[in-house]
Amino acid sequence: PKLIHGAQLSGPMLFSLAESYVGAVNDGQVPSIKDAWSSVCETECRKQVEARVKAFRAAADLLFETEFPMDGAALAEWQQAAEEAA
Repeated sequence: PKLIHGAQLSGPMLFSLAESYVGAVNDGQVPSIKDAWSSVCETECRKQVEARVKAFRAAADLLFETEFPMDGAALAEWQQAAEEAA
């Protein structure tokens, strides 16, 4: 596997890095590994947050369809479990 700063690169991450380097060279600049890597990390973090929020919302929708109404303690317990799963 390809690694940068100890982190494994996925195909889309490697593509994004290459795209950043090529863009810098085409613009007559020197590619910045640090800037490109920061951009890849931000993009990956954003994707992960969006995926976790989507999973939490799906679990909440299912809960509302099947379990409501429920008492506050049960809801708090569900929320704790859903946050850990997401």
